[in-house]
Amino acid sequence: MDEVSGDDVLFQRGEASSYRDSGEEVVTEKPWITPASASANYLSCTMPKLYVYAGMYFFFYSKDHLPIHLHVTYQGCEMKATLLFGTDGTLREVQWARVGKALPPTVLAKADELIRTKAADIAEKWTSRFIYGRSIKPETITKLKP
Repeated sequence: MDEVSGDDVLFQRGEASSYRDSGEEVVTEKPWITPASASANYLSCTMPKLYVYAGMYFFFYSKDHLPIHLHVTYQGCEMKATLLFGTDGTLREVQWARVGKALPPTVLAKADELIRTKAADIAEKWTSRFIYGRSIKPETITKLKP
């Protein structure tokens, strides 16, 4: 599908769309859903966006569970990355699982690099969102810094 912009819908990619809710950009599971047309039940399934990088969208489901994980979409593909941390708080492993169609290998490698580079930030955003109920400000990344 084509990219769309407007007052509520910020982008449209296949089965996901995004809009701003109280300053937080969220991704919805179905296209063309906006705050005015979404039911309360549906809004409970929105997904706060963390990053946009190299055409990929990285986000959490709003009502999610441990272990810390996030979803990555790219051109109709979606995978889930689970972050496993050691007792010292360092990232030990990133486990990937298909949610739909798998990310192409080169895209998956870029997504993995971003997640490993941003692991501490992802854990902080997870805690902020799911422990403290705070909004997450999305970040557009043009170049990864080691």
